[in-house]
Amino acid sequence: MENTDKIKDALGTLIDLGMTVDKDLQDNHIDWAEGAGLTFKAGIGIYRIARSWRELQSELNQLTPEKRQEVIDYFSQNLDLSNDRIEKLIEAGFEVVFGLVKVLEAVRRPRPAA
Repeated sequence: MENTDKIKDALGTLIDLGMTVDKDLQDNHIDWAEGAGLTFKAGIGIYRIARSWRELQSELNQLTPEKRQEVIDYFSQNLDLSNDRIEKLIEAGFEVVFGLVKVLEAVRRPRPAA
């Protein structure tokens, strides 16, 4: 059974943080109050991700190609930045990272005996 709840939760945290930064930068700067809020939000988010790291890693290791695509779609559907160009670059980068995971899995996979 492939579950992506921890992955999606971690991505949701990162997406929320990124969208908050995007919103706070609408006026081209982050003031003290915004910076303090971002620091708090990032700290809590990183703590939650770190706390569930083993489960998250397990989910990542068990992703099938279909579930990997589901995670990519989740990321793309939930990330919404004011700058569409930056948003597309981030989404493309995310897909590249997941593509590299597939390559690394293929390299690590034991070869059949000849």
